[in-house]
Amino acid sequence: MNVVINRADRPERLIEAKRQLDQYGLEFEVFPAIINKIGWMGCRNSHLKVLELYKDEPTLTIFEDDVKFLSDPIDTMIASLKELPKEWDLLYLGISPREPFKRYSNHLYRAGYGTTTHAIAYNTRSGIIERILKQKNDILKWDNYLSSQINYQFSCYVVYPILVTQWDDVSDTCHRSGVATIVKNFNKYCP
Repeated sequence: MNVVINRADRPERLIEAKRQLDQYGLEFEVFPAIINKIGWMGCRNSHLKVLELYKDEPTLTIFEDDVKFLSDPIDTMIASLKELPKEWDLLYLGISPREPFKRYSNHLYRAGYGTTTHAIAYNTRSGIIERILKQKNDILKWDNYLSSQINYQFSCYVVYPILVTQWDDVSDTCHRSGVATIVKNFNKYCP
C-alpha cells in the first residue's frame, strides 16, 4: 500500500506527487495531513495516524507530498527488495545522512542517523509498527525519533542510489529548503 500525506491547503503538491507516482505506475491513497501550527507536530501526528490506519497491509510506503523522484525507481527498487534480509523493518527511498552509513549490499546501506521522512517503506509484518505505536506518546520530531530510536536498533536500510528527495521548497517542519543538502549528504555518507 502506498499512501501520500497531503495538506489540503497544498493541492499543487498533491498534483505533482500524483504525476510522479502515476509516471511509475505506483497506485496510492491520499491521507489528509493533520495540520498543526508547529509543523513537526503535524508531520509526526500524520505519520503515526497513517501507521495506525494501514498497519494490517503487507507493506506500507508513506510518501510526503513534497516527494521528488530523481530517477525511475523501478529497477533499483526491485534490486533493493531482493537484497533485503527477510526480517527487514524500514526501507528509506531517500534520506539525508548525518554520519557515514555502512554498505550492506549493492543497492542497500544500513540506516543510521539521518533526517527527512519523505519516502519510507515499512514491513508491517515485522512488528515495527506496533513497536512505534506503543511509543507514540513519547515521540517528538518524527525524523529524529526514527534516527535515534529505530534505525540503530532494528533492521533499517536505505536504497542506493538515492531515489527520492524533496521539492526545492521551504519545509513545514524546519522552515528551510534542504534539497541540495539531502543529495550532498547522501553522496558524502553513502559513497
